[in-house]
Amino acid sequence: MNVIGLEAIPKRKPIYRYNELSESYKLWLIDHYGYQPIWQNPFGSGGRRKWFVEVRKNENVEHAFFVRILEQLIRGLADDVMVYEHSKPDIVFDCAKYGSVAVEVETGSRKQSRSELESRFKKLNKEYGLVLVFVTDKYLKRQYEKLAKTITRTEIKYEIASCFDAWKG
Repeated sequence: MNVIGLEAIPKRKPIYRYNELSESYKLWLIDHYGYQPIWQNPFGSGGRRKWFVEVRKNENVEHAFFVRILEQLIRGLADDVMVYEHSKPDIVFDCAKYGSVAVEVETGSRKQSRSELESRFKKLNKEYGLVLVFVTDKYLKRQYEKLAKTITRTEIKYEIASCFDAWKG
């Protein structure tokens, strides 16, 4: 059993609510796995909460947060959910309605030319039955909506659930 001081180390998750962790466990996650805190409201209603999220080398904390929140949401509905770090969409899952669905999280921090975006999404639209672009800022929506189905945080629960005819309002 691993121990931090006198505290047993629980099974590691990619995202936590900030207040569910002890200070020593937070420090251990920062030192060993690069976790970072973030204040965020994942679905656009109510106030922001503080979270603690594992950040991979190729992403910022906001991107990491939304990939992990969406992964949890989709895992509640789909059996096979893949999260990728390089060269594929952020999240891929299967559903009967569309077949394979790709989800891209866009925070606006990575600048790409219009031709790079068009090329990337043309390829994705050929490869997947549905491509969802989740934009973390509503002002980014116009940049992506001609390339693929583009959604904001207030729309994400409905769009994911509709892939499974599971929307309950």
